[in-house]
Amino acid sequence: GETPKLNCDGKLSCKNARELTFIAQSVHNRFIDCTGDAACTRIKYESDVQLEGIGYLNCFGHRSCRLAKLTVGTELYCHGTSSCKLADIISRGDKEIQCYGWNSCRKSNIESDGTIVFDGKNAGTEATISAVTVIVNGYYGIAYATIDSQDKDTELSVYGHSAGNGATFICRDGSNCKLNCVGTSCRDMNYICLT
Repeated sequence: GETPKLNCDGKLSCKNARELTFIAQSVHNRFIDCTGDAACTRIKYESDVQLEGIGYLNCFGHRSCRLAKLTVGTELYCHGTSSCKLADIISRGDKEIQCYGWNSCRKSNIESDGTIVFDGKNAGTEATISAVTVIVNGYYGIAYATIDSQDKDTELSVYGHSAGNGATFICRDGSNCKLNCVGTSCRDMNYICLT
């Protein structure tokens, strides 16, 4: 049969949804599509650690998942313009967060045990980021953002033109950090090594 999922495809659909907490006994509604304009704004979504890897949360709509509180053990796709902007995101396990939309994940707080990919223009601008792997392709992708290794080994790869402009990469004591830059991608970026 078809896998059950929650579709939030109308304008402002699922706005302010607060009880999207999933428990280990059920996988229903672990597949959520926020495709409408401003769908899932201010949503509070938490997936149980026992269900990591099952399902996804798609924030494909323009301004979808803005101001959201997300604790995910699944893939998170912020592909809409300004999707996941101003969100608080915690990703458990080795999962990928994709910030592909223009201004997606901008000014967000993101903590991940896996990979974060910023592929849209200004996708991670002014964000606060902690992850094992951070990949930046978009123009001004992490401009003025703070990338902090916290207690993780962190690899930051910056490829987009001026992608790291004004950003700060902090490598803390006990972390092994690697910074990869291509062309003008790290121009005016700060690298602070506290080890």
